[in-house]
Amino acid sequence: MVDTISQGDPAAADDAARCHIEASWSRKMKHARGAPTNASGSFHRVATHLSANLHCRVRLEKVAREVAFVSPRSLSRLFLQHCGLGFQCYLQALRMQKAAELLCTTRLPAATIARRVGYRDVSRFGEHFKRQFDAQPSQCRSSNTHTRVSVRQTTS
Repeated sequence: MVDTISQGDPAAADDAARCHIEASWSRKMKHARGAPTNASGSFHRVATHLSANLHCRVRLEKVAREVAFVSPRSLSRLFLQHCGLGFQCYLQALRMQKAAELLCTTRLPAATIARRVGYRDVSRFGEHFKRQFDAQPSQCRSSNTHTRVSVRQTTS
């Protein structure tokens, strides 16, 4: 990872860091499987996992089984209880929040940002962004629109 960072390619450095984080997360999850879980702990593990894996395709069933160690139905209920959103709505809001942050703080093209937050289709990304912020991604760069939204979370 250090070699990649020292080469001066920000995209390669970002990918190397992401791979390192994912490997660390996987090791941690292997140790956590034997530990007792509670609802709050499961939710926070999943929220952390989603934040670190915005660029990946995420399926409720797999996350429930491999990260939260609960059934998909239980994980759906946890999201409704903790943040008032379903799993997919939470994930989309998280992706849009990160996209707005990247649009306002970097010069990366919208297509690159779309891929970094898990969208393969840039036009779909634009539709979701417009729906979330009532603005096109290009309009966000100068207006700091991202400060208007955050993923709601309540404490239990």
